[in-house]
Amino acid sequence: MKIKFTKNSELLGSILLVIVFVSIGTLLAFYNGLRAIALVSTVVTFIILISTYCLLSVEQIVFFIRKKFDLTPQLLWLMIILFSFTYLIYSLGNKSFTFTGLGKLILFLSLPTAVIFFQDRNKENKITWQDFLAILLIWLPFDFRLLSGIWVGKVIYAFNVLVAFSLAIILFIVYRRVEDVGYNFRLDKKILYQGLINFILFAPLAIGIGLMTGFLIWAPSNRNFLPVFLTALGIFLFTALPEELLFRGLMQNLLAKALKNNNLALIIASIVFGLAHLNNAPYPKNIIYCFLATIAGIFYGRAYFATKSILASAITHALVDTVWHELFK
Repeated sequence: MKIKFTKNSELLGSILLVIVFVSIGTLLAFYNGLRAIALVSTVVTFIILISTYCLLSVEQIVFFIRKKFDLTPQLLWLMIILFSFTYLIYSLGNKSFTFTGLGKLILFLSLPTAVIFFQDRNKENKITWQDFLAILLIWLPFDFRLLSGIWVGKVIYAFNVLVAFSLAIILFIVYRRVEDVGYNFRLDKKILYQGLINFILFAPLAIGIGLMTGFLIWAPSNRNFLPVFLTALGIFLFTALPEELLFRGLMQNLLAKALKNNNLALIIASIVFGLAHLNNAPYPKNIIYCFLATIAGIFYGRAYFATKSILASAITHALVDTVWHELFK
């Protein structure tokens, strides 16, 4: 099948994103007190992880790696070496290396990789139970905080997200060739519209229920633009887009293909998304959290189905979380 690539602007745009994110990350690392070898190792690690995150959104790069996997499927295991190498750079530079940390990272990478690698490649266009098992093996260790002890300092959450996100992209989009995931940074009017309209429809509902139940309390932060912007950017990169990849681009998408029913897939994925938030708050607040997250999943899923892009649902998601963070507690 002949692939029509977009112009080089997509690749150049992703490279520009990497430069911008690395610049911001370097300034934040310096601002938070990192110096000398600790700063260098942290920035180098971030460059590798954020480059993987961004460049895998480019069709040319995905197609190139797919061709390599077609010739030598065993190359998939090099991913574990790459991410283990980044851990060594970071941990040795920050004097935080432990065999436990390295072992946890290798185990986290190896289990879903083995599940995907050893399934029948002839089932490339069919959804299998191994796909859902691999999703669980990526999601559950992260959601239940089983990845603690790998990284140290303020990068723990961000670096774990970057590794998990890139792992999912490589396994499902590149190696398994799952279609309609919708991971790219090609923003158009439809994506922006769906991202905004689903936020506008969901926000009054969520705020009303949140205030009535006491889940939300009005408490505006009154911060300046820059810290609000950086918070919103962080939410988009490290919460919204990764969760939308997992729950919409993969889970909802695969369920729709397996069940051949978009509405049922939307409902199931939204319920699972809601249940994933049960451990994010103490009882009974977690019940309300679960309910609101389930409803939110409906609107995020609508944005995804309308555009076949997780960028749309991530915009809705990021707006919801940013408003919550800045105006409520």
